[in-house]
Amino acid sequence: MSDIQESDLNLERKRSAEQSRTLASADAIQRRMALRLCTHVRPLNELVRNWNAEGMSVPWFDPIGGGVDAKVLFLLQDPGKMADGVEGSGFISHDNDDTAAPRVWEAFRDAGISRELVVTWNIVPWYLNDKGIKVIDMKNGCRMLELVLMQCTKLKHVVLGGSKSQEAWCRYMDTDLMSRYSVSRCIHPTPRAVTTEVRKNSIQKALIAAKHTMSGKQFVIQSDKNYQSILPQDTVAVWRQVFERQKSFGEHAFGQLSNEQFFAVLSPGLNSCAVIVNHLAGNMLSRWTDFLTSDGEKANRDRDAEFEPPAEHSADERAKIMGRWGLGWSKLFEAIDSLTAEDLSKIVTIRKVEHPVHAAVARQIDHYSFHIGQINIIARQLVGTEDWQWFTIAPGGTKAFNKELMGE
Repeated sequence: MSDIQESDLNLERKRSAEQSRTLASADAIQRRMALRLCTHVRPLNELVRNWNAEGMSVPWFDPIGGGVDAKVLFLLQDPGKMADGVEGSGFISHDNDDTAAPRVWEAFRDAGISRELVVTWNIVPWYLNDKGIKVIDMKNGCRMLELVLMQCTKLKHVVLGGSKSQEAWCRYMDTDLMSRYSVSRCIHPTPRAVTTEVRKNSIQKALIAAKHTMSGKQFVIQSDKNYQSILPQDTVAVWRQVFERQKSFGEHAFGQLSNEQFFAVLSPGLNSCAVIVNHLAGNMLSRWTDFLTSDGEKANRDRDAEFEPPAEHSADERAKIMGRWGLGWSKLFEAIDSLTAEDLSKIVTIRKVEHPVHAAVARQIDHYSFHIGQINIIARQLVGTEDWQWFTIAPGGTKAFNKELMGE
């Protein structure tokens, strides 16, 4: 970087530190554009240049930020109009002239985190023009973010701002890359998300966590009322009802099986009901033991062994499997029943991947529904349709059921 360019950068950083919305004028945008290939942001903006050459509309990384020298990544969802090069500055910047950027600017100022330590980006980095974020957008955005992270070798902490960035980070990012960073979460800084006070507290708490990471101190994220305000008050009760129904659905199915049928394999390569039940039990014992305080994949779990067909097809072996099944559900309900409103904002890990509590619970509901559906399909084939006792509405019985339930 030349002396003149460094002097211009320092002057721009001084202006930015003194007030928000400094990219409100054409002259300010032109000055910022002249700095976009400074040494610390050149590798990142070369990526942007290449993406835009392919026909995308990706805003530039802000040279006021830390670029490849940043220690904190502030990851939002998708660029707004004022980041677009047509209507706005063309930068992902805390200095943009919109409603969200000043709130981010204030949050970093109040937290005492210098912009030189931060790189700000979006999980979907191109301008969507209010089309809404799709799964394919998040997946493609994660591949692009992985290229960005490979350039930011000094990065220590990631702040995930908004539900889409949090979902994409947990679901679609490379797990080895994710494991390099500590993570905190906050709600999106847009004014429509929640009240000003809740939004401010959420961002502040996430930035305090980032600041502790940079200082080398450990920081445990305590309960956050933001999630309490977003999730319905009966969330835990609804979860329990869903799990109770899943348990009953499975037991109703394999309860109709003889011992021979319980261990039967319909076709080579498939699992018996016994194996699936044993796997679900192993999963529950691992995931729900010390749910809030230890990783969901316990060191003593042997997942592969759960899929090994039992050597014996006896009543004793079935009773042993059912004992594990019962213990697994006991651990699950014990964990669910102990959850408080404050717990819903906490973070748990599964195979070292961080999940908000509500996402971890949703993951288990999805998993159990898949396998209990398998159990019902296998059991019904073994019992036969004529002898099958229906847990749901029997074929042809919908009108009678609705009449009884709704009086129609």
